[in-house]
Amino acid sequence: MELEWTLRLAIDKIKEWEGIAKTDPEKWRLRNLAKKSLYIREEMDKKLRDLDFQEGGTRLELETGEIPGIEDVALKIKEFASGAAVSVFVKNETTVAEWYHHLPHDIA
Repeated sequence: MELEWTLRLAIDKIKEWEGIAKTDPEKWRLRNLAKKSLYIREEMDKKLRDLDFQEGGTRLELETGEIPGIEDVALKIKEFASGAAVSVFVKNETTVAEWYHHLPHDIA
């Protein structure tokens, strides 16, 4: 990786290296394993250097899922019977009825 790349380009390059087909970029997100946090939509066009990436490496994980925004609230929902868990990102003003529609069909 080059420190002058944007986060969006880094995600595309990782997908290319891993042989992942080109898909909607909003379906793939990047997690910083050292900080235990996801990079957010507002950071997608920032250079890696500006996001504290370092020469020699930063531990990352590419995962499927929605890229949260700075204004989103993370909800972790666990199905009682199966124990399956899902994370959903909703806006602060979203009502329960609205965020219910964000759940995967097998959980909702």
